[in-house]
Amino acid sequence: MGRDDIRNEIERKLDFVRQKWGISKEKHYQELGELRDMAKETKNVNAAVRAEELRGKVAGLYIDRQIMASAKMIRLPDGTKKLEQDMTVEDYESLMTEIIDRHKRLNEPETERIKKMKRVHANTNSRKKPGDPG
Repeated sequence: MGRDDIRNEIERKLDFVRQKWGISKEKHYQELGELRDMAKETKNVNAAVRAEELRGKVAGLYIDRQIMASAKMIRLPDGTKKLEQDMTVEDYESLMTEIIDRHKRLNEPETERIKKMKRVHANTNSRKKPGDPG
């Protein structure tokens, strides 16, 4: 999906910052817990809720919806959805087969469609009563 060299460089720089400032997931989680407890003691409900929410994000309990909102989801014929970048050749083939099946009438030779239209028209005209305009 992404370029490995860019991803590796970002991770290397993040590791440097984490080591320089002594940041770890455990310390961060603990600090948020302490801040939450302080907010509870001072009866600051908004701050306590926000600290607990951030603790949940650090723990991986929440998924950032912005990530999903920017992704294009494709509905497959079997009803499942896949990210566009995760589609396989087989997925595209099944989509094309579904489109062809759904629009078979358009693939019929011109003469067959004209014959069907004439039959429908003839049936409609045969149902009219004598003396009706039309």
